[in-house]
Amino acid sequence: MEHKLENGYRLTDEEIECRAEEWESDTWTGPLVPIAIGRPRLRDEEESVIVSFRLPQSSVDEVERVRASHGLSKSDFYRQAVAHELAALAS
Repeated sequence: MEHKLENGYRLTDEEIECRAEEWESDTWTGPLVPIAIGRPRLRDEEESVIVSFRLPQSSVDEVERVRASHGLSKSDFYRQAVAHELAALAS
């Protein structure tokens, strides 16, 4: 089976197995690149801050229903809600 990478390169299962074997036998000579774990920062110019607040259970239930039906994470839902409200209040 072939896997097309983002850069267009086609990687085969055999190639993956060969590279894995080299890595496990400590004979790997390929490049190593740093991997960033987690979600990328929202903006480069400012640090994200954790915000915590209380809502009635019925509101939380409604948020869960709506965000799930739209395929949004909790964080994305609340970020979009805050951005929407800020824009509305600014106009």
